[in-house]
Amino acid sequence: MRIIFYQPNNRTGTKDGNYFKLLAGFCKAFWTGQGHHVRMFPLPKGNDFTRSNYVLDVLRELPNRSADRFAFFGHGTTTWCDLGFSTKSQARFANLITELCAVLLPDSRIGLYCCLTAKNTTAGFGRQLSDKTGCLVMGHTTSGRSTENPNKLTFKDGIVFHLQPDSQPFRKEYLSRLKTDKNYPFILLEEAQ
Repeated sequence: MRIIFYQPNNRTGTKDGNYFKLLAGFCKAFWTGQGHHVRMFPLPKGNDFTRSNYVLDVLRELPNRSADRFAFFGHGTTTWCDLGFSTKSQARFANLITELCAVLLPDSRIGLYCCLTAKNTTAGFGRQLSDKTGCLVMGHTTSGRSTENPNKLTFKDGIVFHLQPDSQPFRKEYLSRLKTDKNYPFILLEEAQ
């Protein structure tokens, strides 16, 4: 099984509209097309406490060791994401880790399709999520639309890997695919080292 959470209620004044819902739908279609069972959950309106409680309740209802992918589409920072969790609140963050570890299979992968969650490579949201779950976690180091943002990192076993190629021919192809292939961000999660 594969799990998707997304932010359907964009903040007042943002230009993204239903962008996260659209991306979550692309991801679901991609994974379903590969033959996977996908569960998709929109986050409720409310504050971080409301959203994080919802996420924890959903994860507790899912069978143990039943998922190999977890994707999130929403806003993020170096220490926080729209799921309602922050590394600044270690007790709440620990609850997320506990529930994810119960649901995810060994060698699972987590895609954080939100801004900045991979910027702090030593103690940021993405790094801590990887270190504490043992999963490969992919996130962004900058802000920008998650399907077109080329600044992606993965964390796994304490190793940080930059997905954006350094050599010009590969970099050009990488950037082109991000803009033209709606499935490429999900393919990257599958192919990441």
